[in-house]
Amino acid sequence: MHASQISSIRLSQFLTLLVLVTGLFLSGALRADDIEAAATDGDAASLDNPKPHHPPAIALAPGPVIRPTSALAHAARQYHQGEYASAAEVFLTPDAQQYPDINYYLGNMYALGLGLPQDNKKAHDHYVKAASKQDVPAMYSLGVIYAKGLGVKKNYAVAAEWYIEAARHGYVPAMHNLGNLYAIGLGVSQDYEKARQWYEAAAAEGDPGAMCSLGNLYRYGYGVPTSFTTAKKWYEKGAVKNDECSLLNLAWFYFRGWGTQQDLKKAAELDRIAAQKGNPVAAFNLARMYHYGMGTDEDAKLAWQWYNQSAANGYAPAMEQIADILEQGLLGQEPDAKTAADWKKRTRKAEKEAASQPSPFSSASYGLECNIHTGLAKMARPD
Repeated sequence: MHASQISSIRLSQFLTLLVLVTGLFLSGALRADDIEAAATDGDAASLDNPKPHHPPAIALAPGPVIRPTSALAHAARQYHQGEYASAAEVFLTPDAQQYPDINYYLGNMYALGLGLPQDNKKAHDHYVKAASKQDVPAMYSLGVIYAKGLGVKKNYAVAAEWYIEAARHGYVPAMHNLGNLYAIGLGVSQDYEKARQWYEAAAAEGDPGAMCSLGNLYRYGYGVPTSFTTAKKWYEKGAVKNDECSLLNLAWFYFRGWGTQQDLKKAAELDRIAAQKGNPVAAFNLARMYHYGMGTDEDAKLAWQWYNQSAANGYAPAMEQIADILEQGLLGQEPDAKTAADWKKRTRKAEKEAASQPSPFSSASYGLECNIHTGLAKMARPD
């Protein structure tokens, strides 16, 4: 899964309804806080057998299973080894496409441009063929396609139906994304209790994003009693798995002393881990700490480096900070009004792009890229 684009607001405008996944920029505390939702678990009626609000638009029936010693199984192994073009030669034959596994792989290849030209429409069609024969990852993939409008008109209600169908079969990425839909009310009625249930189910399967989302629920008291102590425990579980959302939130808890003793050094360490993973908010946080000597020695060179890394990844507060630094000639930089003005323009553009996102959950949801990894386990058959 890839964490990136994160919105921000100032502490004085404290997070409201969409707080679960919105980046929190705390100017008074001279740092930002990132919150990225992820997770999922069952429908409120039953975690063991949740039902979709409406059945999927196609009938589901089992399909044939690939024989381990067949040419198709060999082609599947080529697919998993990254030999996509060779696998495609076999997968595209009419006989191969009677198998749900093969249609699922072709969906991935068309969706991601792996050995075949990128084509969202063809990806959709192959996922439908696979899902109609009870291929669970294909069901999840259809959820992603409808949630993002890839080759089809965006439809969160249809996405939710497919996520529920996949999640009831235990598919963790679907649980994760379904929890997001319930938390914000996209395609389903907003329901923090159902979101929590899906989060807990996904977390029980080891999904670190779900752990962060549970931390967010307890942090802000959405559907559960507010508890910094419980929130911190969930963030710690996610942080052990190097989840960026958990690392960022846990860093903020240490920075503020929420649910624990204040520890600025620990906060800086956690921000550094997330920043090294490429997270722009963590990079901004770390830059602020080097800038003002919080939890670490003041270091103008490192502060400037991390501000620029954050800005390079599209984080508007970092761009604004760079503009201020250049305008005032701080951190050893020569005053440069022209370049500062350019950074301010870039800041406004980045802010507009962040505000135009249909949902802050979109950056936290799993996409089709994770199919490359989940598919490996799916075809783990003996030779």
